[in-house]
Amino acid sequence: MYKYTEPLVKRVGHKRITISREAYDMLASLKGEGESFTEVIKRTVRKLKEKPLSSFAGKWEGSPEELDTILTGIKRMWLKYDESLGLRE
Repeated sequence: MYKYTEPLVKRVGHKRITISREAYDMLASLKGEGESFTEVIKRTVRKLKEKPLSSFAGKWEGSPEELDTILTGIKRMWLKYDESLGLRE
């Protein structure tokens, strides 16, 4: 007979991540006096989560042709998806 018991306390220690030198320098530039990298990351992610999607409106810096190519590709993907569901022939 197999019995699984979950530990009473799950401990999460520190995790190590690998980032490029450029990313490290960017994080370091955001770091305040006495602030850890963990705090910088949490603060930055918290700000991003609070930012409404509408704040990105009008930020496209590509050409109109690039946008047309992207939108055409998206349209093709949706059509293919609908076909796979039998919604289109």
